[in-house]
Amino acid sequence: MLAHQRLPATSSCVSQQPLSKPAALVRPTSRQQSLQVCNSTVKDATVPMKDATGADKGEGKLALKVAEETAKGLVHRYLVMVQQNKRRGTASTLTRAEVRGGGKKPMVQKGTGNARRGSSVSPLFPGGGITFGPKPKDWSISMNKKERRLALATALQSAADDMIVVENLDGKVQDGKTKTLLSLLRNVGADANTSKVLLITNSLETSPDRKDTVIRAGRNVEKLYINTADKIRVFDLLKAHKVVVEEGAFAHINSFYGPQQKEAAAVN
Repeated sequence: MLAHQRLPATSSCVSQQPLSKPAALVRPTSRQQSLQVCNSTVKDATVPMKDATGADKGEGKLALKVAEETAKGLVHRYLVMVQQNKRRGTASTLTRAEVRGGGKKPMVQKGTGNARRGSSVSPLFPGGGITFGPKPKDWSISMNKKERRLALATALQSAADDMIVVENLDGKVQDGKTKTLLSLLRNVGADANTSKVLLITNSLETSPDRKDTVIRAGRNVEKLYINTADKIRVFDLLKAHKVVVEEGAFAHINSFYGPQQKEAAAVN
C-alpha cells in the first residue's frame, strides 16, 4: 500500500448544532460555532515480527482506538495543522511611513510637466513603501488533544499492512555506522536506499544511549526517517512505504493509543 493511499480525505467529524438560544442572545452572524463530536472504535491488525537477521518471530497484535468511517478526515485536518504550524510568519515589508526619507518634495508642484509628487517614499516610486505588503503573523492553529491522539492512532492503524516489528536495536548498532543500520533494515525487508522507511525506536528517556547509535547511524540517510515512540510525526508516517517498529516502541504504541491509553506521550 502506497503512502498516499493511507491518507483519508473525507469529512472529519460529526457536527452538531449548538443549543438554541433566545433571539435576543443570538449574535447577528452567519458563522456560528458548532460542536464537533468524533466517534471512535477499536480495530485489530496482525503485524509480522522479525529479529535482526530477518527470521520470523511470529505475529504481533496492533489494537488501537481509531476514528470511525465518519471521522476519517480527522487525519487530514491533523496533517494540515502540523504543516501550517511550521510557518514562521516572519515575512515583513515597509510601508511608506516606515521607509527612511521622503521629507523633501521631489519636484516643484507646477511647471515641470510631470506628475505632482509629494514624497519620494510613495508606493509609486522605486524604493518606496509597499502597499498591503506582508507583516509578521501567527499562522498557528489548534486542535484538541484527544483529536490529535485519535488522528495519529488512525494513521498508525492504517499503516499496519506496511508495518514490521523488529527486536530492539540497542546492541545491534553499537558502532553507530550507517552501513550496519541499513543492513539490518534490509534484512527485515525495508531497504532505505530504494524506498522511504520510517523507523520508530524506543523513547530516548528509556534508552539514553540510542542518541549515539541508531539516530547517529541513520540521520544522514535521505529516505530514512527516525522517530521515537513518544514523538511520532504524522507526516513521516504517511509518506513512508515501510514502517519498522522496535518491540519496545510497539508495546508503547499499543498501550498509549489503545483502548486504555494509560501512559503519557507527546503528540506532534
